[in-house]
Amino acid sequence: MWLAGLASSATFQMGMIARGWLIYDMTGSALALGWVSSGWGISILALSLLGGVVADRVRKRNVLITSQVAMGLLTLAMGILIATDLIQVWHLFVGSLAAGVIFAFQMPSNDSFIAEIVDQETLLNASSLSSVAMSLMAIVGAPAAGVLLERIGVAGVYFLQIPLYAFIVFSLLHLPLTPPSGGKRTSVLRELVDGLRYIRAQMVVPILLVITLSRVLLAMPYQTFLPVFAQDVFGVGASGLGLLQAAVGVGAMVGSLGVASLGDFQRKGGLLLAAGLALGGGLLLFAYAPSFYLALVTLALVGAAGNVCMVANFTLLQTNVSDQVRGRVLSVNMWLWGFSPVSTVPSGALTDRRGAPFTVALQGGLLALIFAAISLGQPRFRAVE
Repeated sequence: MWLAGLASSATFQMGMIARGWLIYDMTGSALALGWVSSGWGISILALSLLGGVVADRVRKRNVLITSQVAMGLLTLAMGILIATDLIQVWHLFVGSLAAGVIFAFQMPSNDSFIAEIVDQETLLNASSLSSVAMSLMAIVGAPAAGVLLERIGVAGVYFLQIPLYAFIVFSLLHLPLTPPSGGKRTSVLRELVDGLRYIRAQMVVPILLVITLSRVLLAMPYQTFLPVFAQDVFGVGASGLGLLQAAVGVGAMVGSLGVASLGDFQRKGGLLLAAGLALGGGLLLFAYAPSFYLALVTLALVGAAGNVCMVANFTLLQTNVSDQVRGRVLSVNMWLWGFSPVSTVPSGALTDRRGAPFTVALQGGLLALIFAAISLGQPRFRAVE
């Protein structure tokens, strides 16, 4: 599963760099970057809760394999459109919608499957190692994609992803075929409602979901606008864009390894809040970095803090819910990622009007305020294990 995650992270990094560069090259508009990215969020909002019910009702390995085959076919289709000069922005938006549909079913099964193949004591380490795979590919895949864009073009980068999808499917075929975990079957709607009632009855889970939503709205849009920083702020081209993304990966790798070294660390709530404050501060520093090299340093801080946030949040969600509803709870967490258009589209318009540094600084400051408010208003959360 780790090898599959490694290859999957490579395709994600290559696709994100290639798509962002293509959109901004075609339109010169940050709003277009946000608009295309919003397609993914729309699908997540529409379908991820259903994806959670499916994760609790079927064999998760089958869902993972089917979703990767679908992503490979989608990537191949987009590559053909680009290679034949037929690509238009609306094609990329439809592709983003389709990728969101696939992710809506893939991620609840993927995330809940991790808890089925490792025990609870090593879950933090497993989550950290999963994050290491993502970070490693940001370090290697993003700069490689930037160089490849200049050497073989956007279509070539898309086509290079196809063998990686084949490798992912090959790896997933070696995973155990675990039985469904949801217990007695009722209607899909009833199971969905039961999952939401379970969340409402908890103390920790709603706070974790609020943190997820805050990160979606305020900590993620900056990645959409990295092409703006690369072209208009620093003037470093496609290779520089790859380095900006790689800096995030280097920081994320350090953060992941740091969390993995903690073992079964007990005060995960405090760790999560501290990382959130550092994440908001890092975005503020990056927004007005006076040089490209200082921007790389601040992005490494953003990557480290963001990954610690992600791993701690994910682990706390896994360990504070029962097996029978885990897929549904994680699907709600995934559903919140669908709210990204609420931020990326207005952020794109604001960036076109006031510039990318202003937008990112505003979001970083608001994020730091939210984490400070949770820390002061919910002191018991800092001791959550």
